[in-house]
Amino acid sequence: MAIPKKQGSAIPIQKVNIHESKKGSLFTDNARETIKKYREQNVIFSWKFFDRWHEYFNLGAIGVEWFINCMDTMKEISNMPIKEFQRHTHAPLRVHRHEWDRVSAKYPLPEILLEEIENDTYQFAISRANGRVHGFIIDNLFFIVWLDPQHNMYPMQRHGGLTYCDQPQDCYDCLEIENQKLKEEIRSVEADYYELLARTDNSK
Repeated sequence: MAIPKKQGSAIPIQKVNIHESKKGSLFTDNARETIKKYREQNVIFSWKFFDRWHEYFNLGAIGVEWFINCMDTMKEISNMPIKEFQRHTHAPLRVHRHEWDRVSAKYPLPEILLEEIENDTYQFAISRANGRVHGFIIDNLFFIVWLDPQHNMYPMQRHGGLTYCDQPQDCYDCLEIENQKLKEEIRSVEADYYELLARTDNSK
């Protein structure tokens, strides 16, 4: 008795014509053109001019949740064409150019570069009342300069005005502090031990 073949909705796999691809790559020339077009139109972030040493924008006292929100927002923006991003002046991104006569600080960049990008500086929001990202745009590249979770670029009373935070410590500093604490605890335990030992000897 012949067993009937099982019916299924197999997903067809598109075959790649290796003659259309460049040697050493599975991408066809058409796929490469699509990727190039995507790269030229959508927002791409650059950290080349990122600064976290300014006293207003040093990212001190910021929890992990804020950074997660920031990364999620940047990922969404990365899927936007640059023109769409620049038009997104409403919530939640509220994209705006900077008003340099109202800011608390200016980018730590050479004066000649500041003059060239003066009209191309932008900010966008990290969800509602959760700070801003500041930078400037050249073509479709958004160069991040400052992350501003405390709204220090445009300090407002409802956000507490200017907020000063201590410079956050890196992983090595945190481990070094923990190491020093453990050494102090060991010295304290040793002192207690020798004191107890001396008392025991004197009681004999």
